[in-house]
Amino acid sequence: MQKNKDIDKAAIIRAVITTIESEKEPQLFETRYTGKYGTPEKIKLKDGNREFIPDLAVHYDAQVDLYEIELEDKIDVEKWRQMALYAKNLKGHLFLVVPDYLCEKLKNKIKTSEINMGLIYFNTG
Repeated sequence: MQKNKDIDKAAIIRAVITTIESEKEPQLFETRYTGKYGTPEKIKLKDGNREFIPDLAVHYDAQVDLYEIELEDKIDVEKWRQMALYAKNLKGHLFLVVPDYLCEKLKNKIKTSEINMGLIYFNTG
């Protein structure tokens, strides 16, 4: 199992972008992890005390999908819930991108939290 400090978020973003480009026809990518794209819009929680910037926003004709890379087992259900709602309001979806060693734990948490989002995992070797 590869430790999360060895995983480069920018490399994961580039891999996700490459995959999306080969499967779909997005109009625009936004991410703060490469210098090639603009930064996604901030998402504020309902309480107004916290805000998040998605790791990747993918714009299509009529929707925006959000991708959040989680490399640790810190589970922030309210953050995910708000990001999923934000994506839904844009007719899109939220996808968590996680290393294989977190997949089962996060899959169970998503199910018990009843958050409508996708889970994508990558192998760490």
